Amino acid sequence: MALSLCGCELFARKTAYEIYSEAVNTMNEAGGFEADCKISVAMSVTSVDMSIDFNMNMQMNGENAKIYIDYVDDTEMVTSLFDGYTYLEIGDEIKFKVKNEDDEFMADEGILPTLTEEMLEEVELVENEDGSTSFTVEISYEDAESLLNLTEEGMEVVPDSIMLSMTFDENDVIKSMKLEFDVTMEEEGVAYTGTESVECEFINVGTAPEIKLNYSEDEYIDLSGLSDDILNDLA
Repeated sequence: MALSLCGCELFARKTAYEIYSEAVNTMNEAGGFEADCKISVAMSVTSVDMSIDFNMNMQMNGENAKIYIDYVDDTEMVTSLFDGYTYLEIGDEIKFKVKNEDDEFMADEGILPTLTEEMLEEVELVENEDGSTSFTVEISYEDAESLLNLTEEGMEVVPDSIMLSMTFDENDVIKSMKLEFDVTMEEEGVAYTGTESVECEFINVGTAPEIKLNYSEDEYIDLSGLSDDILNDLA
């Protein structure tokens, strides 16, 4: 009987890919998510070290989204995509029509990176003391570039330095995600090197948050007539 029970338990144990896939499906079926994230950046330039930490709340529901960014000096910026408009709260309240794919992708993309079964084939689940389950996987530069959208103009992720961790509760519902990687960046001939980490705690997984504007529509100044270059700089 003991052997039989052990056999059933081993047979029922999920793989890293199965538990990850369930998390992705849950968010897709909900049509959105909410997460509190902490971003930490430590950089070095000409032997001078500097660092910055800031908090971000992300809310997405279908084509609508809202992102709060709270910087270290208590400066808050709020960006919302709502009914085809981009709304910015940066001291003044402004809005303009969504005109490019960069704005649209913010609400279309999920927060979880796309991982294949092959990428997680050799990854083992770890049972934690609090009953949660977690796994950590190293992601290649090529996969990170195409799947995580980490690169920007003038910035690249250093190969072989990207670690992704996910933690799930006792019911296999995703609790948190952490991404750590090394970066190099060059601006006006000056090279920056450092590390960056993004830690996200998920809220009410399986339920898409209701996206609301912080002010009434008529309190936002409509700048839709400005050029795309100016609007992109504001966003």
